Amino acid sequence: MTFNKVYIGDELALSIRFGEDIIAQTFTVLNADDSAYSFVGQTSLNMFFYDRRGGKLLETITEGATGVAISSNVITWNSVWATDLSLMRDAGRYFYEMQHKDANGKIINTFFGPVKVK
Repeated sequence: MTFNKVYIGDELALSIRFGEDIIAQTFTVLNADDSAYSFVGQTSLNMFFYDRRGGKLLETITEGATGVAISSNVITWNSVWATDLSLMRDAGRYFYEMQHKDANGKIINTFFGPVKVK
């Protein structure tokens, strides 16, 4: 279990272990003034993994029990390596984006950054 604090639209570097499942990694999302970010009316929370920034899409983690979920301003990520992250075939550096759609259907880059798989 890992706890992260991140500002909406900001960069956050992640580190995960090759071959290990992700269990209850949480992200508390805040506005610039440290108030809780409101996900009211949001839809389509997704986490995308790429081989590099602006590169080839490798994995998409969607909203659900295994995937990403929101409660208030906290996002929780759970993934099974063998089924959700298997296209990251080697330890190394990758890139991810967490996105959601607001109540008007506009895509919001919730947060993003490099991910080191060790």
